[in-house]
Amino acid sequence: MRRAPGRPKGDLVDRFWSKVRTTDTCWLWTDAPTADGYGRFRDGNKKVLAHRFSWTLHFKTDIEGRELDHRCLVPLCVNPEHLRIVTRKQNNENRSGAYRNNPVGVRGVTRNRNGKPFKALVHSNGVRYYLGRFDSLQEAEEAVIEKRLELFTHNEIDKNAVRRIREKVTA
Repeated sequence: MRRAPGRPKGDLVDRFWSKVRTTDTCWLWTDAPTADGYGRFRDGNKKVLAHRFSWTLHFKTDIEGRELDHRCLVPLCVNPEHLRIVTRKQNNENRSGAYRNNPVGVRGVTRNRNGKPFKALVHSNGVRYYLGRFDSLQEAEEAVIEKRLELFTHNEIDKNAVRRIREKVTA
């Protein structure tokens, strides 16, 4: 992007901060997001993801070729305390909800064609774990959550879900 004539170049860090709105938890990127919902920032002649720029700015470490996971699950968040370096597998483990094409809306649960109405599956390291068929969506969801907690190392979503369920039971 070219500067308008007479417009000063401006400090890169100041430009970055001018596009961030801090809240009590997340630091939200306010400029136009990518199609995937992440912040994008121009660093010289190249475009970088805003959360990656924030990580490098705060921790002064090169993360080239590695992935950052948003522990808060907010793609526009650039708070480095909400980010962690992960593998692709770990990044995929910490995602919320089912894919858009899942008709039941629960990750790992699909409708069964015959017999009990729901079946549960979990995928990890190229292995598909069939957990069975269930009469209720809740039973199937509990089964996939339990299996993911057993298999996944970076799974904040299911840990928080179990915590909320336990709080409801004890209340």
